[in-house]
Amino acid sequence: MERLTSFMQENYEAIVTQPKDLALTYQHRKKDVENLAKILTEQDFNRVYLTGCGDSLFISIIAKFAFEKFTRLFTEAIPPLELSRYRKLDENSLIIAISASGKTLKTVEAAKKVKNKNMKLIALTNNMESPLAECADWVLQTKCSEPFGKSPSKTSTTALLLLFMLTIELSREMDKIGKTEYERLVKEIEAIPNMADRCIKLNEKNVKRVATAFKNCHNFHFIGGGPNLGVAMLGATKIKELDCGHAEAIELEEFCHYQIIVIDEGTPVFIVLPRGESYDRGLDVLKGLNIINVRPIIITSSGQNALIRERSFEVFEVSDSIDEVFLAILSVMPLQLFAFHLAVNKGKNLQGFKKPHSSVIRIYF
Repeated sequence: MERLTSFMQENYEAIVTQPKDLALTYQHRKKDVENLAKILTEQDFNRVYLTGCGDSLFISIIAKFAFEKFTRLFTEAIPPLELSRYRKLDENSLIIAISASGKTLKTVEAAKKVKNKNMKLIALTNNMESPLAECADWVLQTKCSEPFGKSPSKTSTTALLLLFMLTIELSREMDKIGKTEYERLVKEIEAIPNMADRCIKLNEKNVKRVATAFKNCHNFHFIGGGPNLGVAMLGATKIKELDCGHAEAIELEEFCHYQIIVIDEGTPVFIVLPRGESYDRGLDVLKGLNIINVRPIIITSSGQNALIRERSFEVFEVSDSIDEVFLAILSVMPLQLFAFHLAVNKGKNLQGFKKPHSSVIRIYF
């Protein structure tokens, strides 16, 4: 293959430099998050809605589980259209609108509508000088260098880190967790940048091998349950962004209701399966995939039993020392790397993202 284009090289750099951006985001925004959590406890809200488009919606799906688990607040992740036009929201709702650029039209439109109804709004963005930031009550800013124009890898994982940080600080301020649990969770979040670095280095060799094995494949399936469904959605999106073929993300148990019927032998199926609440159900799905002779690739916690390796085409390991929902940041990284190396193996040396008709661009972006 000819020398990689600057676009492809920048996509790769955006993936492998995530540990640095995660560390910077944590270090530079920790105090901001702590202050915001204190302010929020003085507000009168009893539910949280997370919204955004594309990757921002997928990380909302992941973060929902952290909010509900630790703050015990009713939390939903919903698209901007549903938020602004279908829901009857009251003033006791906290809205978190996510857009790396802060310019995503539909997200900004939804944010402005909820502000007109006097609800409290947090903008989570990398762009302080953006329409989304301007209409928000508070802004949380990720710390990413050159985040726009490439595959949104680091902007997604750093935004997710900030959401986890906010969740834990808010839980403490609301007295939903004790001091010991708070200190444990803070240590887990602090460790994520270093874990991310190890995760990338540990898995890249095997990722390259799997990408080579599937270079002639045109269909990819990603499945996960709970917060891991959001990871599966992010994984499928990376395949589409780099024009590597058709990719679908499906909830773990729904996969067995219909999707499994139409899968051919030898098809790659990625299961996001760290230790957690859906682990046993994922093992059942894995057994079913073995029966129909597809090729499962498992993203799981380190040190798993021999059964997983025996039944899988490949295993990508992430840490086993942090909460399942926090692991989402790490679990997505082998999938990001896979999409990139698959594109290289397929000869997709792109100059930029494929653009639909210009009128569609104007409407949505």
